[in-house]
Amino acid sequence: MLQNLKTRFGVSHILPVLALAPILGFVLLYLLESQYFIANLATELIGQGKLVEVFLRDDPALWSDPALARRAIDRLHESVSSRIMLLDAEHHLLASSHESDQGRIGEVIALNQFDAMPKDQIAWQIAESSHLHQRIVDVAVPVFDSNNTILGVVRLSQRVSGIIERVLPLRWFVVGALLLAITLATLLALFLARSLSLPLARLTQAVTGIQPYDLSKSVPETGPEEIRTLASSFNQMARRLNDAETEKRHLVASLVHELGTSLGGVKVAVQALQRGAGKDHDLVVELADGIRGQVDHLGLIVNDLSLLNETQQFELILRPQWIDPNDLIYNKCWAYLHLIKQKGITLIIAMDKDLPPFRADETRICQILGNLLHNAWKFTPATGRVTVTVTRQKFDHQPDHIRFQIADTGPGVAVEEQDKIFELFYRSQLVRSGYMGSGIGLALARRLAVAHGGTLTVQSQPEQGATFSLDLPLEARGSAD
Repeated sequence: MLQNLKTRFGVSHILPVLALAPILGFVLLYLLESQYFIANLATELIGQGKLVEVFLRDDPALWSDPALARRAIDRLHESVSSRIMLLDAEHHLLASSHESDQGRIGEVIALNQFDAMPKDQIAWQIAESSHLHQRIVDVAVPVFDSNNTILGVVRLSQRVSGIIERVLPLRWFVVGALLLAITLATLLALFLARSLSLPLARLTQAVTGIQPYDLSKSVPETGPEEIRTLASSFNQMARRLNDAETEKRHLVASLVHELGTSLGGVKVAVQALQRGAGKDHDLVVELADGIRGQVDHLGLIVNDLSLLNETQQFELILRPQWIDPNDLIYNKCWAYLHLIKQKGITLIIAMDKDLPPFRADETRICQILGNLLHNAWKFTPATGRVTVTVTRQKFDHQPDHIRFQIADTGPGVAVEEQDKIFELFYRSQLVRSGYMGSGIGLALARRLAVAHGGTLTVQSQPEQGATFSLDLPLEARGSAD
């Protein structure tokens, strides 16, 4: 029964009302009876007693003669509805308005509340009458003569059952009000429970309805703040999943395109060799260079995918070693430089003299420069220019850096895209316009640069080419391996 949140929420709101409402009702009725109605009755009886005291205090003989006391009671009984007793100074009963008291004339009537009070004060109490066998409100008013000598006591009594009869309609009113409050509380609890469970039900339905081919669903961000936050988090997650799915599709499409292009080029070269192109030495060299370029391009793609998998599943591990900048550019990156020359692009290499070795993971640095050089080859027209510059950068308050700059004369990068191109799977307008690209090379290149304690930035203006700068810190030759 209590397995779902809606039921639990409703019960948690209804139970306190069901438990507290009767208690509050009983307390309210008790306070009304004891603190208001009974106290009000006592005040009324005290007022009547004072009037009787004023009426009888000028007749001292009455307080020693039961017959006179009886006549006085008969006169007062018509205007006073309460039970009236006249007692002498020793508390002997002289007369009573109640017929059952006629056999008690002359008896001493116990006035416990009067005995405990000063003799000149009015006292009242709620007591159990041994004669009437029920609870009564009892008031005792002392009567004094002109010499301040006590003549007797006027005792007035009223049954509590009379008060209960007056309170009975109020009891039904309170019970009705409590039942109404319980009903309203139940309806409110059900409404709140539904308003809480409905957004969760929508969210659950949306979660169970997620399909790999459709991640665009969202849920309304309604309800309490916590539910809105949960719905917003779900919508953000769905958008990220949808973006990731879109990026994955773009990546697969790009890889299919790039792999197909490279393999197509290799296939054409092989077919040409099979048809007799091998007799022409120059053509064989050209075809071999083309095949090597396509294989190098495929190797770059494989390296990028391998690095992407490594960075997403494991902590990137670097294997630093001392690297000679000249050897890095002219030997390790020779294949990319040759590819640029083969396209007919003017290649300029400018390096500072006496560049010191620097400590880094050679494979990863080659991967960074390979991505940058491959992009320069891809986006620079055959009549363009690619400039590779390697310099030492000196700073006052930090270690020196070695800077690799690769500048091209291609279409450039729009200002608003210069940060985005380093995001994983982001494909610039140029790539979407027809250039090949997977959207992972530059993102991985920057990750590798940061892992080495360096930076990778771009400066560009549309149609004026782009300059990519890789800055890596130099370490002293004596640093420990």
